[in-house]
Amino acid sequence: MYPVASHVAAFVGVASSATARTHHEVASRFIVPTVGPALATTLTSASSSLSVAAAPMIDYTSTAVAFFASVRVPSALIAGSSLSSLFSLTKWTSNKEEARRANKLERYLAIIFHGFCLASLVLSLNAIVTATAAGTTLLLGSHNGMATSAYVFMKREFHYEFVTTRWSFLVSLLSFIGGITTRALLEFDLLKKERRKWAIVLSASMIGLLSHLVSFINSTLNSWPNLVAMTVEVVKLIFIKAFIPPLKPLEMVSMVCFTCAIGTAISLVGSNSIFESGDEPYDEGEETQDGTDPEDADEELAAREAEEAVAEEDLI
Repeated sequence: MYPVASHVAAFVGVASSATARTHHEVASRFIVPTVGPALATTLTSASSSLSVAAAPMIDYTSTAVAFFASVRVPSALIAGSSLSSLFSLTKWTSNKEEARRANKLERYLAIIFHGFCLASLVLSLNAIVTATAAGTTLLLGSHNGMATSAYVFMKREFHYEFVTTRWSFLVSLLSFIGGITTRALLEFDLLKKERRKWAIVLSASMIGLLSHLVSFINSTLNSWPNLVAMTVEVVKLIFIKAFIPPLKPLEMVSMVCFTCAIGTAISLVGSNSIFESGDEPYDEGEETQDGTDPEDADEELAAREAEEAVAEEDLI
């Protein structure tokens, strides 16, 4: 009896081990392998790509029209203010006597002020005209308005108009702020020794504002790292429109004229004639603003006063 029991126990043990091994093999077939960090990152990227690819296509034509319309209003305000400011502070540039009384820094700031006003006026007008033309083109309906975002639609269908309008408005705004700063320094005589602390307050405030605005603008450009790179892109786009077939002669004339204007302005600012000290009186024989000699003008005034005196005596 004992041998039989031992054989039965051995058989049961072998069967149990075989059953356990079979269960382990079956279970191992259905165990999900552990996902490592690299595989998890790959799966996440793939799912994100699929979600982006599956983004709905929407017609953004109305959004583009609203964008171009919204740019025109502030650009018009900047253009009007720049136009009126362009004809102010002329005593440091057109009036010879006042220009001689001013120091070099005042005359330098007067030139810079008018440069800021001119740049702000030209760029704001360019933003207005470009935005208006782009809005009119949108009315034709010849474009594909379907896109995943308004930004993608504008970059695809209206790349030149989108970039130049944004750039012109932003640079005109910065030029306008620069013009305000230089005009305040000149109008309130902040360059005098007793008022230089107020000049520091004004300059520091406006430089802080400009730095903040430029930093914020650079963070929202998306397609460019900074405003300088965007400026290079604008120059490339204008060059392509002017010199890449089909050629546009008027665009070529525009580029040549702007290049000539910028080069001439730089040469004038860098010349020593602007900064010549003018505290000395007029030289003998030098003409006044109306083209007459100062001595002749004094003689005419004395003769006129004598005639008026004689006329009064006759009346008496």
